[in-house]
Amino acid sequence: MTTTTTDLDHDAILRTMLGTWEKFPQSERIDFYKATTKAYENPQTGAQASDIFGDIGNKVIATDKAFIHIRDKFDDFAAANKGRYPELVTIYVPGWKKLYDDWFSAFKSSQDYASRYVDVILELVGRVDLHDPGSVAREQARLKRFSEEGPPSVIPVDYEKAFKKLREDVTRFQTQFNKYLVDQGGIVKEEIRRLTAELDVLVKRLNELNKAVDDWTIALASTSWTGLIGTLISGIGLAVKTAERNAKQREVDSKKSEIERANEAQAGLTKMVTGFAALGGDFDIIDGTLQQLTQIWSDMRAASVKFSHLLERAVNGGDDADEFQLALESAKKAADPLYNSLWNYATKVDGHRRAYHAPGGLAERKV
Repeated sequence: MTTTTTDLDHDAILRTMLGTWEKFPQSERIDFYKATTKAYENPQTGAQASDIFGDIGNKVIATDKAFIHIRDKFDDFAAANKGRYPELVTIYVPGWKKLYDDWFSAFKSSQDYASRYVDVILELVGRVDLHDPGSVAREQARLKRFSEEGPPSVIPVDYEKAFKKLREDVTRFQTQFNKYLVDQGGIVKEEIRRLTAELDVLVKRLNELNKAVDDWTIALASTSWTGLIGTLISGIGLAVKTAERNAKQREVDSKKSEIERANEAQAGLTKMVTGFAALGGDFDIIDGTLQQLTQIWSDMRAASVKFSHLLERAVNGGDDADEFQLALESAKKAADPLYNSLWNYATKVDGHRRAYHAPGGLAERKV
């Protein structure tokens, strides 16, 4: 396994896992140290490694805003429909807020860890003066203390898992709510059809009663030949049919009110469907960023594993002074792009957190 600079392309730099480091002969380890150092002296390699996080800080900020925008829209959906769709209040509004809480926790934790990784690991190694034996010894001792007392120097796998799971949960939420809208559309449509059919029956009966009232009115007007008895009978018949007609009119009015409410519900649902469709861009931002964060934290973890092994070799001193010196130099070269990537990510996200999530910040719902 003779390693050359051509072996150290961007993918290899990120993904090479050295958990079985000790199985390689010392000569091959030294070749790797030299190749790594040489590769990182190339500005293009350093730029590639520094771009591991690239503009991900900006994407994280855009994603946080997308989460907030969707959260606020679901609050609007619930308020506009006034309990017509109870699942909005019982399932979807709290469901999205839970996803948002998971997102905020994950990106806050990752930003905190990025800051800690920069402050403790990378700056510690950066202080080593390879040409000063005293400096090497001091930092070697500090690295040993850190590995024994402080957090691990390898980025946890938790972030990769957290962002992957969150992406799956967001996709599931979007799919389920789409289905809910379709199902509710069918329910409301069927309700309007049923109410309209019932109204038709009521109106038909009302028309019959209106005619009966007219007939009894005519009969009452022409009862002179019957005298008092005829007038009494016609009056009673008219009163009965008028009461029945008035009751049926109230049923018709009530059914029309039901249809009006159902039509309002359908209109509200249509607006909700349109509003949810308009959130597609926000969901795309979230999905793309979570996918990228999953991959990036996987890449960063692979890079940090390799970096950790380089540090381990440097701390342990290797098999001789030359190997120790090469291992530490390689670690220092690798530290610079890791520092740049994580520092940019941490500072961008921290600035956003301060502006958006402080008390009274822009993340709070304005009512």
